[in-house]
Amino acid sequence: MKQLDLFGATITAPANANGKIDQMEFAVLFDKCSKPADYVYGTYEECEEYANTHGLYADRYLDHVNPSTVQKNFKYVGQGTDPYELQRGFNYETHEKIVDNSF
Repeated sequence: MKQLDLFGATITAPANANGKIDQMEFAVLFDKCSKPADYVYGTYEECEEYANTHGLYADRYLDHVNPSTVQKNFKYVGQGTDPYELQRGFNYETHEKIVDNSF
């Protein structure tokens, strides 16, 4: 389904656009023995590509996952920055993120 703007023109995303938080899919990947092998998230295409390269398959996609659960248990398989990254601030002098993984 194409998204249209207010005046009927088709909206297209830039070719180099990374997955945004509203495009995230949460997949449960299974191995050949139908045992859960990995919990991943990214866009649909990124999750499927990761599953194919590792010999797994996505049996189901989850509708909603609590953000704290995503940070703790899921692996980001997308490109660019992780939208669920645990972040506590930004150091403007060194231009780096301040990440606190102490808990």
